[in-house]
Amino acid sequence: MTAAEWKNLFSQIGKLPQEMIRTQEALWKSDYKGKPIDDAKLFEIFSKHPKLIKRPIVLKGQKGVLVEPIEVLEAFLS
Repeated sequence: MTAAEWKNLFSQIGKLPQEMIRTQEALWKSDYKGKPIDDAKLFEIFSKHPKLIKRPIVLKGQKGVLVEPIEVLEAFLS
């Protein structure tokens, strides 16, 4: 996905890019942790390395949710 598509998706789920980083990934720790990174740069990073994004994400129409924990999904779908 492109940076613009990630930005749109995060808008749909109501999350900031900083909230969506999988900070325990080795790639994050080795290449990005502790560096000043703005939102635009994060979206570029996510485009190159989508495994750094928390998941799963479920969309329903124009709304979505990060399924963390599973109860969030149950509430979202009802």
